[in-house]
Amino acid sequence: MQEVNVYVKTTAHGPAKKKKAYYAYVIQMPAADREYTRKGFGAEENTTENRITLTALIKAFERFNRGCRVRIYTGCEHILHSAQNGWVWQWEKNGWTKSNGKPVSNAELWQQFLNVTKQHVISYTDEEHQFSSWMEFELKRMEQNDEKHNAER
Repeated sequence: MQEVNVYVKTTAHGPAKKKKAYYAYVIQMPAADREYTRKGFGAEENTTENRITLTALIKAFERFNRGCRVRIYTGCEHILHSAQNGWVWQWEKNGWTKSNGKPVSNAELWQQFLNVTKQHVISYTDEEHQFSSWMEFELKRMEQNDEKHNAER
């Protein structure tokens, strides 16, 4: 099974809704003779860190064409804990309801995430990585370009 890293960063942090947030992902596939990378960017309005991180992960996994052993790098604690503690599969089993009886936030995105990742073996980490600084720079640039564009209107 091919080993792949997926790195995700967003401009949204914490549970508060942001008027507009941006995401970046990098897919890194080491090969015998060289390393392959694929990048993706996007934005979403009226979103949270959890929602935009799930969106970025879904977009990244939609680019895969076969099952891989994937290491996901993200700073989004809710995504990390939900996956590492098995909550996602418990929610699915319980009809997308939490143990307190309330509906799971972003259930439709969690369902999409499970769909696009079902053929992969996945592990998660919040470690810093070689793309961290570059991704932060690109996200800041996207935000500034958007602000500049809006100011010119």
